Amino acid sequence: MIVFMTRNCNEHQLLDKVHCLRTRFDAHEVLRQYSRMHTELETILNRLLEAERAGHQLLDAMSQETSNPQLKALFADITDVEVSDVSVLEGLIRLHGGHPSPKVGDFVDRALRLDNLNDQISLLSRGQAWVARKVEQALALHPPPDIAAFLKEMANRHRHNMEWARAEAIQVFDK
Repeated sequence: MIVFMTRNCNEHQLLDKVHCLRTRFDAHEVLRQYSRMHTELETILNRLLEAERAGHQLLDAMSQETSNPQLKALFADITDVEVSDVSVLEGLIRLHGGHPSPKVGDFVDRALRLDNLNDQISLLSRGQAWVARKVEQALALHPPPDIAAFLKEMANRHRHNMEWARAEAIQVFDK
């Protein structure tokens, strides 16, 4: 809860402090009332949220499939980002009057149906690119500044992770 205090008096008023009132209001409630999130933006943010949850589950499963320390480190680093993104997305959706989806994207099921880790990493890399493209769609809707700033960082992280996953897969599987 963000609370602002205002004081309805100035220093030059009479010393009678009874006339000086303090007003409390919850800025979160004010923001929610006046800045209801655009439905299309909320839909895209929820798809991103579901995809991040799926990415987290996929990375956990892939980490258990390999004994390669390079891949385990890659998966752990990307997992940390996915978990953080889930938390931030949920918070931003709520802050702007939306309702975070409780779902997990179907991406994890599709990837785990693949026969080998190399194919899963390749799909993971494509999933990172999908997230970056979805972020661009959300940015085209001109979201509030806090959402836009987070989305720009998120897109850059996913592009970086996409390239990192490709490079690690080449190192590990092309030996």
